[in-house]
Amino acid sequence: MESYASHFNIEPSFEQVVKRAEFDSTIGFWRVQTQDCEYISWWIIVATGENAEPAIPEIPGIERFDGPVVHTSLYTSGSDFRNQSVLVVGCGNSGMETNFDAPSGNNPIALDFTGMGKGEAWVNGQSIGRYWPTNNAPSSGCTNSCNYRGPYNSNKCLKNCGKPSQQLYHVPRSWLQSEWEHPKSHPQPVDMWSTDQMTGKKSGPMLSLECPFPNQIISSIKFASFGTPRGTCGSFSHSQCSSNGALSIIQKACIGLKSCNIGVSIDTFGNPCVGVTKSLAVEAFCT
Repeated sequence: MESYASHFNIEPSFEQVVKRAEFDSTIGFWRVQTQDCEYISWWIIVATGENAEPAIPEIPGIERFDGPVVHTSLYTSGSDFRNQSVLVVGCGNSGMETNFDAPSGNNPIALDFTGMGKGEAWVNGQSIGRYWPTNNAPSSGCTNSCNYRGPYNSNKCLKNCGKPSQQLYHVPRSWLQSEWEHPKSHPQPVDMWSTDQMTGKKSGPMLSLECPFPNQIISSIKFASFGTPRGTCGSFSHSQCSSNGALSIIQKACIGLKSCNIGVSIDTFGNPCVGVTKSLAVEAFCT
C-alpha cells in the first residue's frame, strides 16, 4: 500500500469525517465536505472494506472433495489450474475476475453483461465504459415487417422490444493477457467532457470559487498550484511539478469578486510536467 501511494504520488488525509458528498453538474466535479474543508475532485471512490474479510460458504459434502479449495482473496494466477476443470462459485466481479482469460484466435472480443446491473467496467486497468443491461427498451411498438420508404419517423422499424438497450461490450485484445492476472496498472483518467458542436472544442473542467455568505467577497488567495500539489486544506505545498503562474492567474481573476470560474487546462496554466496527470489546488479566503 505504501509503495503504491508513493509511486502515484498519493498523500492520504486520515481522520477525516465526510459530512456531505455530491456531484456538482455545473462544474463536472464531485464536492466532498469534511470537518476541515471541502475537496473537489474528478472521482469519488467509496472503499469502506465491506468485502475485505473472506466469506467462505458452508457447502455440504465439500469435505469429500479431493481437489484444492481456494478463496479468491488468495488467487493470483490461473497457471496453477492449467488444463484442469475448475468450478468458480460466486457472483459479480469476484467470479468474473477469477476466470477472465484471453480467448484463443484473433477474432474481436465482446463481453455479454446480461445479468449485471449498472456501473462501469474495467479490464486490466482500462475502462470499457459504463454498462446498464437492466435498462430495457419499451416492450411495445415493434413490428414484424420493416419498410423505410416514405417520410422518416422514429417509430419505424423498431426491433428488440423489451430487451436490454445494450448487452455486448467490445474489449480490445491489446488489453488482455494470454493468462489473466490481477491488474497492476493504474486506471487512466477517462475523457468524458461534452463536445461543443458549434466550435468543435471540448468543455473542460472548471475551478469554481464562491463565498459562503452573500455580503462576502474573495479577499485573498493563500495558495494555488497546478500540477501535482501535496497536502490538504490548510497545509498545501508545491511539488516539483507546479505551474509558476497559477497563483497570479487566480488572484487576477477572483480577488474582489463574490464568485469566479476559471477553466482548468494547460492552455490556462501552462504544462509544467508533460505526460503527468495534473490537478489544481486552491486555498481562498472570503471577508
